[in-house]
Amino acid sequence: YITVVRNPDYWGEKAKLQRITFKFMPDPETRVLALEAGDVDMIVRVPTESVDEIKKTSGLKVLSSEVGSTTYLCSLLNGKPPYDLLANRQIRYAIALAIDRDSIVKNVWEGHAKVNQTVNPPAILGEHKSLVTGFTYDRERAKALLEEAGWKVGTDGIRVNNGRRLSFTLVSGFPSTEVHRPLPEVIQAQLRQVGVEVKITEAEGGLYSSMLKEGKGDLWLERGPQNDAQPPFLAYLLCHSKGIYSKIYGGPFAIGGKFDKLMDNAMSAPDTNVCARCTAEALHELIDEEAVVIPIAAHFEIWGVKETVVGFVPHRSHVNQHRNKVYLKR
Repeated sequence: YITVVRNPDYWGEKAKLQRITFKFMPDPETRVLALEAGDVDMIVRVPTESVDEIKKTSGLKVLSSEVGSTTYLCSLLNGKPPYDLLANRQIRYAIALAIDRDSIVKNVWEGHAKVNQTVNPPAILGEHKSLVTGFTYDRERAKALLEEAGWKVGTDGIRVNNGRRLSFTLVSGFPSTEVHRPLPEVIQAQLRQVGVEVKITEAEGGLYSSMLKEGKGDLWLERGPQNDAQPPFLAYLLCHSKGIYSKIYGGPFAIGGKFDKLMDNAMSAPDTNVCARCTAEALHELIDEEAVVIPIAAHFEIWGVKETVVGFVPHRSHVNQHRNKVYLKR
């Protein structure tokens, strides 16, 4: 744990709390039990299956932010066999069309998320968010695209082309395997309905990073937060040819060209409206035109708190929760 205390010499408005202790509990069930036992006053990232339980518990309540972090799939573009199939844009399109986002939001996250077609909260793009249309679930169109690309349904229901199976490895693990469960299995089942085989690999931390750097996977399941006020923040990190993913992992999701130019314009724009427009245009290239990133849904940050906690308003960004007017009611 870490304990911080109020600074009596702080120049601005003084915090109402004298001290705050942050306890680190990676397991979500442990956090819920600690809240119910009264060992803590607040917990973050309440698992969806525990929301109703907390709401029904006397003295506790659930608070939710506006949608913030987004779950998305990234397609490996520069892979070597057997991880080279997603270099074909038609296959990427088919995968994007085969995912039933409404069903996922309802059955996996129990309504505690919203279908999202960008990699950031749509609101951050302002009036330009309509420039990114994303993908509507269309299983038959997905099948037709795969047929056009030469992939025919085999005897076991999985498509083949020149003796090769349409089989992908989905790597789940950023920021953790726990945060995605059971989504990988749901995606696996949905893609099988169009003749695509998905093999699931769970990998966290260093293993996830090393697999990405070595290109040992086709589809990469991630949940990324918008922890920066700049609209291009996450897309730049993921997919720009000079972004972090390119510098560390060799550009597995970088498409270059028009996308890079629009991202550069967004990053250097002195006007926030111009920045949002350039970002939306870049996301149109990344998602609508190339389907390199396939957004699924944006999530609410869900907190469980004691009713004695006053003044706390959850922020959509997980790392920006500072409030100096939060206090405990006696």
